[in-house]
Amino acid sequence: MTDELLKSRSIVIVEVVVTQGTMLLASATRLQEAFPRVRLRVFALIRTMSQQEILQIEDIRTGTIQPRGERAVRTP
Repeated sequence: MTDELLKSRSIVIVEVVVTQGTMLLASATRLQEAFPRVRLRVFALIRTMSQQEILQIEDIRTGTIQPRGERAVRTP
């Protein structure tokens, strides 16, 4: 599998549910370190929300997850 990844130009990580995003960020960081020339993208089916009223089930977003200390911060 490593040989196939080395030949790839991109890797997509698929996550079913993202809460804070810490594990997703850690996985992406490790893959980027191992394969620095590969374009890395992440897709999550569901992201959790807190302290907000759910107005609709479908809410497509594009955002980022960045490290902040030992945690991760999602925007939006």
